[in-house]
Amino acid sequence: MQPQRSARAQASTFKTRYGTVSFDDTGQLDDGPMWPVSYAVVEVTPQVEETIRGLVRRAAPGA
Repeated sequence: MQPQRSARAQASTFKTRYGTVSFDDTGQLDDGPMWPVSYAVVEVTPQVEETIRGLVRRAAPGA
């Protein structure tokens, strides 16, 4: 079983104003001494979708 590298929470599920995309510690997003591992998503646009795809590719380069 592959370790979980990302998670998604829909705003409607948790009654919040935005959904989130988060990565756990196995995600390879390291960028110096500090980097984000969770992102708020208010609206999924083509640009947001491409950004998320890039983060997923970066987090799991061999998957």
